[in-house]
Parts: sequence; C-alpha cells; structure tokens
Amino acid sequence: MDALKKRVLLFCVSFAIPIIFFRIAIYFLCSRNGCEFVQSVTGLTVHHFHFGFILLLIGLFLLIFYPKEDRVLIPLGLGVGTIADQFIPSLFLETERAHELALYSQSYVATFILMGIVVALAFGIYYLRKKFT
Repeated sequence: MDALKKRVLLFCVSFAIPIIFFRIAIYFLCSRNGCEFVQSVTGLTVHHFHFGFILLLIGLFLLIFYPKEDRVLIPLGLGVGTIADQFIPSLFLETERAHELALYSQSYVATFILMGIVVALAFGIYYLRKKFT
C-alpha cells in the first residue's frame, strides 16, 4: 500500500470510529437513562463536540511538530469525526438567539484565556522540543 493511501485510510478509519461509537453509545445509554453525568457534576453542558475540539487541538500540535508521522492523523480523524457527529444535529437545536448572544458576550474573558493557553502551549512545546533536540 502506498504511503498516501495509508494516510487517507488511517484518517478515514479514525474519522468513522467516534461517529459510530457515539451513535451506539447514545442509542443504548442516553436514550434510556439520560446523559447528565458531566453536567450534574460540573454544572457545564459538555458535549462530545468539546472532546472533539481537544482531540483536534492535540492532533494539530502533533502535526506542527511531527509532520512526517502518520500517527498524527489519528487524533485529527478522531477529533473531526467527534465534531462531525454533532455538527448536523446542532444545526437543528432550538435555542433563543438573544440568550446565545448574551452567553457569547459573557464569555470573552474565558475565550481569550483559552486562546492564551493554546498559544502558550504551542510555544512551550516548541521551546521544549528545541531544547531537547
């Protein structure tokens, strides 16, 4: 198998795994018992979209620092697949636009903190890698 075909296959399998996993998990677990565990513990509304973002971020960092490694496609595929599984349903969520905009306005500080953490991680990994290679 040529290298490009291997990379495409690795990404596609990694992309499909979370979609299949979450569809099965939600069908068997949440449809009967509800899926309120994380929200009941943290008070936050955490969806698998959020986990997908974290996986995507990890994959992007790996891609930046290890561009020739095929394995970086695994967290990228898992992240994109996890986000994609919630993409279409999120288009049909019934929400109140004024409430959405209010929450968006209240999250500026947290968003900029997240941006700072991601930038600091990127440069931190860069300097550590440069120091030890």
